[in-house]
Amino acid sequence: MLFDVCIAFFLFNHRTVWYAYIVVVVFHLLTAILFPMIGMFPFIMIVAATIFLPAAFHNKLIRLSNFKLPIANLHSQSSILNFQFFILPILCVHFLIQIFLPLRSHLYDGELFWHEQGYRFSWRVMLMEKAGMVFFTVKNEDGKLFEVNSRNFLTMQQEKQMSTQPDMILQFAHHLQKVYKTSEVYAEAYVCVNGRSSQLFIDPRQNLCEVEDGFENKEWVTSPQPLSEGEGLTASLR
Repeated sequence: MLFDVCIAFFLFNHRTVWYAYIVVVVFHLLTAILFPMIGMFPFIMIVAATIFLPAAFHNKLIRLSNFKLPIANLHSQSSILNFQFFILPILCVHFLIQIFLPLRSHLYDGELFWHEQGYRFSWRVMLMEKAGMVFFTVKNEDGKLFEVNSRNFLTMQQEKQMSTQPDMILQFAHHLQKVYKTSEVYAEAYVCVNGRSSQLFIDPRQNLCEVEDGFENKEWVTSPQPLSEGEGLTASLR
């Protein structure tokens, strides 16, 4: 938290920008080592942070790459008009998206960390520890039910991510629908969040082939039971 709050001030200062960038690189490399589950994020941040480096650095990179950068006369009247009529509206739309997209999570009822509707891009990082398991049942042409081993289709990492996220569970159910050419796929899923006991996550009676993913409320995701006294203490400690 201290790194995220303070580092921008040092990156904006031309006297400390290079020292700060070295800290950025070290910080994100350590993050990549300690938290491999976050994937490419540390490396993307290392590259993105170069925007704070001096213009001379970027000009040198452009010259080394032999890239011809068309530079307009920013002081001309036509350039000012182009900026006002094209760039400013684009920037306004961009920042409106950056503000309202994270706030969309407030449009859904229930516990955000449980159903994850609107969770992505919602400014919540490293606040949730979630684990789960899910069993898929498919009805064949003869009307018989059989359980599918998801490991036949997914890697361990894919299965781990899928088992706690409703939209991914639904996507995988639709994949099984195509593979087995069936019209009925059911999921029995159990999830624990931030130290709680494992609870039923997906309505096992819901035929997922009849469900389409979208922005509407996911009624087929169950509501979590309230924390017991012991579970509340465990969750608080975590």
